Amino acid sequence: MAVSEPDKMLDAIGGYCANTQKAYLYSYNKLRNILDIENIHEVSNDDIIDNVKKNIPNKNSVNQLINMAIKIKRIYEQDDESLVLYRDKELKDAIAASTIAKNTRISPLLPTYSEINAWIDNLYDKGEYRKYVINYLLWNLNVRNLDLWARFVRRPSEAIGEHNYLILNQHSVIFIRRRYKTVQHHGEKTNTITNKNFVKACWEITRGLIRDPITHPYWLVMQSDGAEHSSEEQIGHHVSHNTMEHIGE
Repeated sequence: MAVSEPDKMLDAIGGYCANTQKAYLYSYNKLRNILDIENIHEVSNDDIIDNVKKNIPNKNSVNQLINMAIKIKRIYEQDDESLVLYRDKELKDAIAASTIAKNTRISPLLPTYSEINAWIDNLYDKGEYRKYVINYLLWNLNVRNLDLWARFVRRPSEAIGEHNYLILNQHSVIFIRRRYKTVQHHGEKTNTITNKNFVKACWEITRGLIRDPITHPYWLVMQSDGAEHSSEEQIGHHVSHNTMEHIGE
């Protein structure tokens, strides 16, 4: 029996960590949905490019899907030259132009250092603890969206697997990062945060939490029903919504 395309793709990424595999699967299924076809390798390179460009406005998301298409073509030892050329020239230039345009548009509107500090402090004063914790980490540790895909736990023994964790202690919070952009190069990162307001905010967020943190994890950034977000893109939207003037990471 012939091996299906999804099985070939899973075999190709089998050596990656669980989080990387999850990201690949998300891109793979998204591309299949856009193309409205079961097997991506049966679609021509030009049709892949046209469909992705037509349906996905965000250039970085386009880049992810084109990379997935290239991977599938290489699994099947098919020609990927036009996909690579589009990614490395037209798409790369479009991403650069979009970034320049965005920075030019928002730079005069960005708040000052003191304004951001005051805004974050005010979040704490108003009891908006989750929002405060998100912005404290962004501002003081210079983390990015993916770093905030973190679970609250109360014991180090509960910080298992390839996740990010906020481990609550009486006078500190240990922030462990195992899922972030450059983890393959830098490995696990750990910060011990002793700021009293930050520690109290984390405890306030988890007040009354009685469910098992392993089988029913409690996320810093989560959907309205408490469920985990399914992609970095969703995390980014949530983080942006919770930052000053929606400036994001």
